Amino acid sequence: MTNDRIVVDKISLGLPNPLYDMNDSPIFLFNIPNPIYNTNFPLSGIRYIFKYGQPQRMEIIVFKYPKDPIGTRRDFIKRVVGLPNETIELKKGIVYINGKALKEVHSMNKDTFDMQPTKIPDGCYFMMGDNRNNSADSRLWGFVPAENIVGRAVLRIWPITSLSIIPGK
Repeated sequence: MTNDRIVVDKISLGLPNPLYDMNDSPIFLFNIPNPIYNTNFPLSGIRYIFKYGQPQRMEIIVFKYPKDPIGTRRDFIKRVVGLPNETIELKKGIVYINGKALKEVHSMNKDTFDMQPTKIPDGCYFMMGDNRNNSADSRLWGFVPAENIVGRAVLRIWPITSLSIIPGK
């Protein structure tokens, strides 16, 4: 929900590169100027030093919104619905992956959205929100490149009355 606070697992997909996100902001550690902002600092262009995992279908993932310019990127949280190189289609709100209807138990509100069969590019994911009627997601702004993925959402910590583990699938 809006304004919830969560814990994100940033290491289950790979060993993060500490320099990667520094290129996203002209400042770090409050108002200290970022010395590598907008520079071609070695290794600052790769998200993981060593990659050993991939997001799985129906996991809840935190990612950098792909349409924001570097320096103003916002974190989004959505469910992985389509994986790289799959063909996704929506008919009256029902998701089809490679021609087969996807069994979903997580979406709170179904919609009637239609989308022609579209192949998900290699290295990209198709994300959808659980509240489909009110969700801006891949149906509107397209695929999420793997390098935009920050990590898996694992724990809701705020509001304290909603403290809970976020299921993996």
